[in-house]
Amino acid sequence: MSEPDGRRRLPIEMRDVNDMELVREYATGNSQEAFSELVRRHINLVYSVALRYTRATADAEDVVQVAFIILARKAGKLGAKTVLAGWLYETTRLTAMNLLRTKARQSAREQEAYMRSTLEKPEPETAWIQLAPILEEGMSRLSEKERTLLALRYFENKNGAETAAMLGLQVSTAHRRTSRAVEKLRHFFRRRGVVLPASAITAAISTHSVQAAPASLVTAVTATAVIKGAAISGSILTLIQGALKVMTWAKMKTTAITAAIVFLATAAFAGSVYDAIWKNANSSSYGRLDKAPPTLIIRPTQFPNEYPHGIGIDKEVYVNESVPVLVSFAYDTATWRMALPGGVPSAHYDLLMNLPNGQNHPALKAALKKEFGLTGGAIENREAGVYLLKVKDPALLRGAVSKRGWITGSFNAGDDPIIKQRIMDEPLSAGGDDYSQQTLRYFLEWYMKAPVFDRTGSTQNYDISLLKLAWAPHVNGTEKERLAALNASLQAYGLELAPAREKIPMLIIERTARTGSGNTDAGH
Repeated sequence: MSEPDGRRRLPIEMRDVNDMELVREYATGNSQEAFSELVRRHINLVYSVALRYTRATADAEDVVQVAFIILARKAGKLGAKTVLAGWLYETTRLTAMNLLRTKARQSAREQEAYMRSTLEKPEPETAWIQLAPILEEGMSRLSEKERTLLALRYFENKNGAETAAMLGLQVSTAHRRTSRAVEKLRHFFRRRGVVLPASAITAAISTHSVQAAPASLVTAVTATAVIKGAAISGSILTLIQGALKVMTWAKMKTTAITAAIVFLATAAFAGSVYDAIWKNANSSSYGRLDKAPPTLIIRPTQFPNEYPHGIGIDKEVYVNESVPVLVSFAYDTATWRMALPGGVPSAHYDLLMNLPNGQNHPALKAALKKEFGLTGGAIENREAGVYLLKVKDPALLRGAVSKRGWITGSFNAGDDPIIKQRIMDEPLSAGGDDYSQQTLRYFLEWYMKAPVFDRTGSTQNYDISLLKLAWAPHVNGTEKERLAALNASLQAYGLELAPAREKIPMLIIERTARTGSGNTDAGH
């Protein structure tokens, strides 16, 4: 069917089509109905992001207008695999940042006070009150892919399977990457003085991050955008031009960084700035990593007598790590969930990577392929040794049910030969491969270096303290010794860990032709 002016009308059933089909409908047929449906689907997300940046309704509405005008102008150039929610989030973020720079907004402290004073209905939830003023700053520290993941998962409240399908990922991979992005946010918030568990952060974002845009704004945005902003005020036109420049600059910057990775991964870096970071590969290194020139270096370890250790949130440094562990870093997969080919080098290496814009892991994948001929392939179900967490004494387990409200769990390995592990008000395990919560299962897998499956059937939260696990068995002991140490502590809570064999999804690491010169130091 067509309108009197010849434009195609979007049938009612087309409301079920995906975003990019609507984008094509608009780009090829100038369908106002298709564009209106896109605005309806995403305006609350765009408005909420804009409002958190600008802290002012009028400015937020201007940013929304610009974001959708840019969408209208670029509709014909967007690729079929574009995730529109992520693209709009990024466009809104860049537009709002440009507006703030142009208007020379107040300091961060004044913005926080202003936002709290202008909330129509102050939320009683402490978590959101603490997060709201700094959420977008935290999001800006993530890569574009990570922001898209969180926008889909917690801003638009897609479930794990829907998010994975939209991004063309395995569900387990989407879970891991989402958990990693949440952990980066949690680390950022902690450095800003906001200490919250991952579960509280994601719950607060899911509940409060998207606010309904004014109903009149939908009509106004659609009417202005479909004519690509032909009849708009000078201030909006200036904002559009500025936003487009910022988007172009951001794309050029990413391209330049990608080119720099090739150089930085092959150039010599033996400077004392990196040596100092390696010598203190702990949380105190973050400041040095932030200030050090961006690079990715893999070198034969200079710390052969030290236990493998390091830190890794948005910038990463490790010492004396094996090649399988380096591969696990690159693919966000635990070593016990990978199948490696034969002939993997047994030597250990030091790793440092502090590249911006989410380039660390792609660069590490390229370096591993170049230096060792190793690359991630398909995910296959393969039989492997696993552990099953079971209830041995229900009465003892009931006695560990948390009565605290919410208090984050914490892992703490001290300098003494003791592993100190406290699980406070957390479930025994999270869903699927979600390790964003510091659950008992998370710790058990780390300690045993093997997959652990929760067979307790419990959905309650618990307080569990494992304070008597000898460090030596974890470092040097056999698998049998580690299991005995764990079960000796778990029995106080009516739990036990039992060995078994099951088929589990495994990332298949393949051997390919090496492209390097044979030098295993990616910093040379």
